Amino acid sequence: MQNILAPFFLAAIFAYLLNPAVNLLHRHFKFPRTLSISLIYIVIIGLIAILALNVGVQLTTESKEFTFEANNLIKQTNSQISVLPNWLRPLALDTFESIRSSLLLPNHRIVSYLPGALNRTISILIFLIATFYLLKDGGYFINSFLGLFDKKKRPEIELIIQKINCVLGNYLLGQLFLILIMSALTYVGLLIIGVRYALIISIFTGFAEIVPFAGPIIAAAVAVIVAFTDQFSRINPTAPLLDVIAVVSMYTVLRQLEDLFIIPQVMGRVTKLHPLVILFSVLVG
Repeated sequence: MQNILAPFFLAAIFAYLLNPAVNLLHRHFKFPRTLSISLIYIVIIGLIAILALNVGVQLTTESKEFTFEANNLIKQTNSQISVLPNWLRPLALDTFESIRSSLLLPNHRIVSYLPGALNRTISILIFLIATFYLLKDGGYFINSFLGLFDKKKRPEIELIIQKINCVLGNYLLGQLFLILIMSALTYVGLLIIGVRYALIISIFTGFAEIVPFAGPIIAAAVAVIVAFTDQFSRINPTAPLLDVIAVVSMYTVLRQLEDLFIIPQVMGRVTKLHPLVILFSVLVG
């Protein structure tokens, strides 16, 4: 059920995000709704292609370097296990093997991943098709839902649905802005500190902000581990602890900036609430 519902759930989220742009083209520029959706799709695909061309090379390079460093770290860890006490060595070996098997992808295991890749491709196609029809015929689904209620109550329920749709759409748009802002700020900070794989870590940090409380902690932990194991630091190659302190300080400052300034301003604008109300809600939460 999860595999079936996930593409439709994501399609509903993206339909909320894209619906204002489709309505703008349809109502103000008098484009047919199907053409408006197609134009939005073309623009998004074009932006993704441009981003992939500009960022893809760096992502590929960082991924290769990360794999190389992970393999070296695995070899060093394997050599260190041999000097452990006899009672601790079996546990360390089991833990090491589980981590190594999850990081590496032997050739004989590639075939087993093909069904999963095919399944993900089908899910993406379902997501694109579902998003298209939700944008095109969203009003039909709402009218069908309203048909379940008494005619006298329909106007009131329709007004509530419109308010929910507006607030939820703006909230999701605000979350998207937060992801972009935090990814950009983290990327700049990691570049200044000199942490490797800054692009991958910053993208992960931006999306981790979606997960309350645990997300930022996990993102910071990943950056700290990379900074600690990196022997090519720009701050001091012989003292990775300085990098760790710098990364922890950066994430702490960014988190405070996000809670006290970024979230009140961004969410306040998209939800039409005063930044002071947002700030109070964040602190109470």
